[in-house]
Amino acid sequence: DKNAASKIISIKAVGIADEPLTKDTITRPGLPFKIQVRTRDNSIIAQLEKSLVAYLNQNEYVKRKIEGLRVIYGQKLEFIEMEQRKLDSLKETYNRTLATMRSPTTFYNNALNPAELYEHSLSLANQKEAIQNWLNTEGQGILLVDNFKSPDNPISSSRMIIMIGGFLLGMGIGIILSLLAELKKRL
Repeated sequence: DKNAASKIISIKAVGIADEPLTKDTITRPGLPFKIQVRTRDNSIIAQLEKSLVAYLNQNEYVKRKIEGLRVIYGQKLEFIEMEQRKLDSLKETYNRTLATMRSPTTFYNNALNPAELYEHSLSLANQKEAIQNWLNTEGQGILLVDNFKSPDNPISSSRMIIMIGGFLLGMGIGIILSLLAELKKRL
């Protein structure tokens, strides 16, 4: 919308601590960032927010990066689920064997440590949870963490108008002061 675009003064992306993004995006990709927008009219903020997020998510690089990560994480999930099934089968067989044995349940040989089975199973479950969390949240490309904040008073005048006004006001005060000084000399 050209009318809404004419109300935008500036758009700037910075890091969370307001540092320039040039270093962040090169050395540490994937970090969150802020978009700072200056407008003449707060009514365009919601529309601008949706448009910027949609534009960033339609970026070809972002789309390819996310699709590649989805494939990798999908393959990891398949592997983890297969390993979990194997571990579950092994734990079930081990428990059945223990139930039929006459030796104490605290005795085991070095070939198989049951605690390691459960530790590995827990590790796989944690990895699976992290991947599913990524797929559900960050797997959408650019994700809006917090809505755009609009100031109480948007910027209504351009910087040039303010500078010209200040210059003219200063000139006016200077002329009045010089006239008063001249008038004082004559009296």
